[in-house]
Amino acid sequence: MKKLVDVKNIIDDLKQTDPESYSEIKENTKVVKKTWGGKRQSAGRKPKNPDNVLVFQMKVSSNEREFLYYAREHNINYKDLMQG
Repeated sequence: MKKLVDVKNIIDDLKQTDPESYSEIKENTKVVKKTWGGKRQSAGRKPKNPDNVLVFQMKVSSNEREFLYYAREHNINYKDLMQG
């Protein structure tokens, strides 16, 4: 902190003693914006989207696959079949 205070004092003295040098330094000095920390783009949990459906896959035998195709073609309700 002491160095920062010293620099501010030097700049203030320069402003009073030599305004031309002060204005030249002011024009040629860039303000550095810190780029670390804070919010980052695309960070964090992704929002829930009701249109995004979870894909579920499982392996079935050829007989089970044929039954599923048959049931889908004939609009058979799986819940009714499971209840017996």
